[in-house]
Amino acid sequence: MASALKIKSVLITGTDTGNGLEMVRQFANLQNKPDYVFACALYPETATELKQIADKNTNVTVLKMDVTNLEDIDKAAKQVEQSVGDVGLNLLVNNAGYFKQEDTLEEVTVESMMLHYSINTIGPAMVIKRFLPLLRAASKAVGGDIVGASRAAIFNVSSRVGSLDDNTSGKLYSYRCAKLALNMITKNLSLDLAPDNIFVASLHPGSVKTAMGGADARLTSEQSVQCLINVMATRTKEHNGFFFSQKGELIKW
Repeated sequence: MASALKIKSVLITGTDTGNGLEMVRQFANLQNKPDYVFACALYPETATELKQIADKNTNVTVLKMDVTNLEDIDKAAKQVEQSVGDVGLNLLVNNAGYFKQEDTLEEVTVESMMLHYSINTIGPAMVIKRFLPLLRAASKAVGGDIVGASRAAIFNVSSRVGSLDDNTSGKLYSYRCAKLALNMITKNLSLDLAPDNIFVASLHPGSVKTAMGGADARLTSEQSVQCLINVMATRTKEHNGFFFSQKGELIKW
């Protein structure tokens, strides 16, 4: 459960609205409150609700980040480094994403496919790359045998439609391919970072009533995020390198 999560710091991308915004709200008010909740927003100057959360919670810091902009990522990382120091960053949640409905291959364009990959795949990879030294520092600072979010972890917010096994309806070419590629990044990192005791997994947030999920979705952001944080809090070494639903159920790649 979320009450078991004890972290000093968390960074979340895509916090302007939707699940990202709700993650900031819930992480900032955990039973064991983190010292730092870094909320990375594409347009922080117009993210009114995010500003309100930051005003009410001294542990929330709003940072400008377009995950496709390396200068943004580097600037944010330097600000985080100044705040956390040698204890590093415990938890990185790659939540930023992009979706465009494409029902047939005829609708797919080079530009659309590249944009999906840029935001949903390349962006998260570059964010992880830049923040990896801080995750390694956190893992070293905590030490011991623990593996999971309370030490050092990366959670990539993917989607069930990025599962090859679960694809029974086709369509959504660019989005499916980009999320499938993100899942490969998750699997690769889980193997490459195992010696550093850094946990890595992909998460499916469920069908959520957001701009991406639509009004007919099953879950509110509050419900989805509550479930996701519970999943993050309860993953251990045996769960490293896998894909989970918001209920904690294993999703086949």
